[in-house]
Amino acid sequence: MTVERLTGPRVRPRAMAALAAAIALVRLAGPAGWSTAAESIPATSSAGTVAIPIEGMTCASCAAQVKKALRALDGVADVEVSLEHRIARVRYAADKVKPEDLVGAINRLGYKAGPPTVGDDAP
Repeated sequence: MTVERLTGPRVRPRAMAALAAAIALVRLAGPAGWSTAAESIPATSSAGTVAIPIEGMTCASCAAQVKKALRALDGVADVEVSLEHRIARVRYAADKVKPEDLVGAINRLGYKAGPPTVGDDAP
């Protein structure tokens, strides 16, 4: 499919929005192989896992924005954000960041983070 076909007058607005969201996700993810500053938790740190419900995410760009904000926190090792389930699952160094810090980062974006579920059995 050519770009002209994607941008022609018959393209539905939803398709264009989906394409824009996909492009935004690729741009936020960066090239394969790039590492993040908090990519791994040192063996001497105590690791924690938390699941945080999020209200207000409506598109892939929202999920990407939440993921980027959480990854930017010192001590966060891994972030998975599910738009379908409206939840963020975060693995972090408990001696560097607290679940309340994660909730605050989400709320500062304008979303409403629910109470975190701490532990490996988090949904």
